Amino acid sequence: MKNNPLRRGLAWGVAGCLLLPMVIVVALGTGGLLAAVGDEKAAAIFRWCTVPLGVLWVVSIAATTVLSAALSLAAPERRRRPRERT
Repeated sequence: MKNNPLRRGLAWGVAGCLLLPMVIVVALGTGGLLAAVGDEKAAAIFRWCTVPLGVLWVVSIAATTVLSAALSLAAPERRRRPRERT
């Protein structure tokens, strides 16, 4: 169970879904700060770096969805025992 690649991929996907928006906001904020102090080249670099981060965020959302579905389909079906009447 420790080396299950579906679970590992799902963990990475969830981490990406949660952390990438924060990284994007920090990069956009840094770009805005650099533009405010007059460094337009560095601000443009930060703005352009947020585009691949946004794409990566969308990919991690899709991967998390697919891996979650695959994990639920691969899980063995659990049958409940009928309750005993006393």
